[in-house]
Amino acid sequence: MVDSVAGRARDHRAITAIGVRNYRAVMWDFTPWPGAAILRHPEQTGVPNLGAISFKTADGLRIAGWYAPSRNRAAVILTHGTNADRSVLLPEIHLLANAGFGVLAFDWPGNGESEGHVQWGEGERQALRAAVDWLAHRTEVDAHKIGGLGFSIGGYMMAQVAATDTRLHAWYWPPRQPVIRSTPTSAIASGAG
Repeated sequence: MVDSVAGRARDHRAITAIGVRNYRAVMWDFTPWPGAAILRHPEQTGVPNLGAISFKTADGLRIAGWYAPSRNRAAVILTHGTNADRSVLLPEIHLLANAGFGVLAFDWPGNGESEGHVQWGEGERQALRAAVDWLAHRTEVDAHKIGGLGFSIGGYMMAQVAATDTRLHAWYWPPRQPVIRSTPTSAIASGAG
């Protein structure tokens, strides 16, 4: 009987420890991420014409970002994952800007220099829709040539918005094996359909 009681107590401690560890891991995804010092210095990134911008969400939050102007009338919105800011997207920003694309990378609410709280829900969807609005009003961008590239939870949020916002004509969410996702109009326009 003693072994049984001791065994149950040991099992209970192990299960509790696993539960606490998982809870902490999940809560980490909702912890505001302080911005890297380079966020205030886009001129130090090496990306030509990259500038600091901001826009407001529908509920009035200020969202901070960087923008490199388009040279080919197309633009890509880049979204980071949890516990990050837009600076982690610098390799992609370099690549796309050098290819002539307009590139908008922003900090999700509560991350980097953006106002708000990390929720991974409607606030983030509003931020992404506001990013699309901001790009669609740029004179050097064709509003029918806006795409997106999202990483981790940023890709998940991108997929949610792209499902209802037809202004995102092509988007990519890097899964384990690359798969391009696009709307029927962009597939036809590119000759894929």
